[in-house]
Amino acid sequence: MLLGRNPSVHDARTLRMADYVRQLPASPPARDWTQALPDDLGMMLNDQCGDCAYVAPAHLIQVYTGNRGVMQTPTDADVLSAYMAGTGYDPNKPETDGGASMLDVAKGWRSSGLYGHHIGAFVRVDASDQEEVRAAINLFGGVYLGARMPLRAKQQLDAGAGWSVPGPLTTTDAPDSWGGHAMACAQYDRQGPWLVTWGRRQRCTWQWWANYVDEVYAVLSADWVDGSTPAPSGLDVRGLQDALQRVAA
Repeated sequence: MLLGRNPSVHDARTLRMADYVRQLPASPPARDWTQALPDDLGMMLNDQCGDCAYVAPAHLIQVYTGNRGVMQTPTDADVLSAYMAGTGYDPNKPETDGGASMLDVAKGWRSSGLYGHHIGAFVRVDASDQEEVRAAINLFGGVYLGARMPLRAKQQLDAGAGWSVPGPLTTTDAPDSWGGHAMACAQYDRQGPWLVTWGRRQRCTWQWWANYVDEVYAVLSADWVDGSTPAPSGLDVRGLQDALQRVAA
């Protein structure tokens, strides 16, 4: 199980969810958009290369399409091809496996599509605002997130445990002591979110999220909201689209 998310990049042009979703109703205490999906969602080569920033959108596509009818899954070849095209990765040259920026992936998803699926916009979610995160998952069907992974997370994963923050803290709890990782999240409850990574669901606590997640995007996907389906309550789709017209690629 490999990582591969590059450090968060700030772009002042990136739309913020708080600016376009107003007067939100309270989010439900729990939401699970993965109920109809199988337990194994596919590794998508993230055990062979650092393509996690391209795998997480593929998992979101599974969520969107699985809730609208038949789940569609990008193939390993599709994911590899996107990772190679976006980063210059060459499987024959391990030194080119340098991971990717989530913001670059999101921009490409918006401008050119990804795996034949298109999005109208993406907005940055305040990772430190638990209610905004819950609202994004509830309204958009999930979020695309990046975490500064502590080495303890690998130890907990190897032990089959959820990700939590025990005390007292040690050097294994330091952010980035393992590396950067991109994941999807389409489920939460009172205890915390469930992340989709390495083909499976991984529990984490809200405290763990607060300590390590530093980059979150909600995506306005044509697979989730199309012309025949009303936008989720409180989602200002027109405002997002109008703003998108004013933002350079």
